[in-house]
Amino acid sequence: MLTVVAPPESICDRPSESVPQFTSNLSDGLELFSGMYPLEIEFKSEHPMKEVRISINDVFYRSVNLNDAKEGKAKAEFGVSINDGIDQTVTLSLVDTYGFSSSRNYRVKILDQDITPPVIITENPQDITVAAGALLTLSGTIQDTSAITKIQIFVDGIIYGTLQDVKKYSFSLQSPSEIDIGTHSVKIQVTDFQKNVTTRTHTITVKG
Repeated sequence: MLTVVAPPESICDRPSESVPQFTSNLSDGLELFSGMYPLEIEFKSEHPMKEVRISINDVFYRSVNLNDAKEGKAKAEFGVSINDGIDQTVTLSLVDTYGFSSSRNYRVKILDQDITPPVIITENPQDITVAAGALLTLSGTIQDTSAITKIQIFVDGIIYGTLQDVKKYSFSLQSPSEIDIGTHSVKIQVTDFQKNVTTRTHTITVKG
């Protein structure tokens, strides 16, 4: 007796094509110094996303796993060097789990090495006097052509707090619980992605 067996169903049918959508913190015509830079990507797709591929001058640089998410944000770093030419192209390619992808090219111009330290802008004077029991707030913004790696706050030489990937700070010190009666030193130290460092020190006097 002849038995007819139906062909097995497809284990994984490829769905209809869908182009992933994404935005990034890059823009065409950027001017960058040789060094490392942060990359931020926000994406959305009908299909699970596999990875972001980063290429520089058509040469694969690195990939970032998107963990099959259909939308979200991804962060990475990429580096450029003037040794590879003044005019370069950074390419971002988003690939889903089915192989569909979308790409975008960003033309960048590489400048001489950045050796300029960040600039701290604040309305807080260098010497500050407060009464015991008062809340002291220190705040400021950072100006720099590079991204900021970290802002560190030291109170009397001891680390008080760290901020990352931002260009502003704001924090408060309560007297006398955090700074007691007497004279204290508060230092704000800022480091950019080119490892340039600048500091601003305040002398705080707490009076009883």
